[in-house]
Amino acid sequence: MRLYANRAVLAIVFWFAIAVVVTASHDFPLRWGPVLGVLTDSSVEISWCFEQPAYGAIRYTTKDEYQKTHVMHFLIPSPVKEELHHVCLTDLTPATAYVFQVILTEKDRELVGPIGEFTTAPKADDTFTFLVWGDTHAGKTDSVFEYVANQMAHDSSHPLFAVAVGDLVHRSTETHWRTFFNGIYNLALSTPILAVPGNHELLIQCEDCDSTLYFDYLQLPQGGGIADEEWWSITYGDVLLVGLNTCAVGVTNGRLVWPPGQFQWLEETLSTSSANVKIVFTHFPMYSSGMKNGRFSRDGVNVCLEEDLKHILIKGGVNLFINGHIHSYQHIYRDGIHFVTTGGGGCFYENPYRVKTEGEVKWIEHVYHYLRITICENRVTVQMIGVGEWDGTSLIPYAKPKCLDEFVIIKR
Repeated sequence: MRLYANRAVLAIVFWFAIAVVVTASHDFPLRWGPVLGVLTDSSVEISWCFEQPAYGAIRYTTKDEYQKTHVMHFLIPSPVKEELHHVCLTDLTPATAYVFQVILTEKDRELVGPIGEFTTAPKADDTFTFLVWGDTHAGKTDSVFEYVANQMAHDSSHPLFAVAVGDLVHRSTETHWRTFFNGIYNLALSTPILAVPGNHELLIQCEDCDSTLYFDYLQLPQGGGIADEEWWSITYGDVLLVGLNTCAVGVTNGRLVWPPGQFQWLEETLSTSSANVKIVFTHFPMYSSGMKNGRFSRDGVNVCLEEDLKHILIKGGVNLFINGHIHSYQHIYRDGIHFVTTGGGGCFYENPYRVKTEGEVKWIEHVYHYLRITICENRVTVQMIGVGEWDGTSLIPYAKPKCLDEFVIIKR
């Protein structure tokens, strides 16, 4: 259930809440969470899952006020007794830091969870940074992906949000999703999480697999498709971000078939946006030096994706196309677009297939990493941040994260 809050209602709720006895609990009964979701300049979504059905709430205030008073002045209850909760806080102030807590209400007492924080989106011309990572494969590589996520949580840029480009879980089961959310606990407590689906969320079949969990658990921007979140867009200042589902839904006449209506929606979204920077996120690459020749790929080119999508990207003025799936880092520049693969979020590395693809700028393998993207007044800086290497059997952490590649896109 998604619940929306505003201060007119919260003022009343706050006075009622004063009479409740608050009890700090070191064994707060969360299955996972809290997880920050889609963020705007005036709102944020927060999700969590209790171990068993219970009434919950979010208490919050500005970070500045909390540092002065140590009191969270606003509280929004979730009126249904259930395990999974989604709450959207609205009427927030732009470019402002907030703190929050999940509350479990039991009769005349409250159990309070950990304190998290977030900063609402900035004004149009303000500088901000966000992170991107892919292929965590929770449920298969737990200690490694958790290590990468913790390095992201401590990134010195204090990112506004982070985007996961698919294969968040190894199998879309309750157990693997719980592992994922617990593994990104520190990151998700202070950094809103956006995502696009990968084949391991939507296509891999098993006895306990349920592809709908991706849409049930993650709170994403609105767009279209399943739950209106299968593909999405959101604008921050003069930057348009678009998330796509590049998992084919079938094959017809020897060609991959994409989710119906998605590319038409994309074309309209790009053409009607006045953003100076347009970034597209998908799971599957259009170009990759790590793609084997096969039924739908040739010489590092995803043939169907190139034929069906590339002209839309060019016409729509896309600057940057970011994907996962291939477990390495790659930077390819073709037709005025930077194509970046970031698949170093935690999955074990294998001996990669290697073919030099037209437009290849950089290839780095066996390095766990994420992307740090900084939006300034007249440029976009993309950095590949390495956090450790795979020696064939285990992760060898770096003493500290280091930038292994960097390039700049000048705003149009």
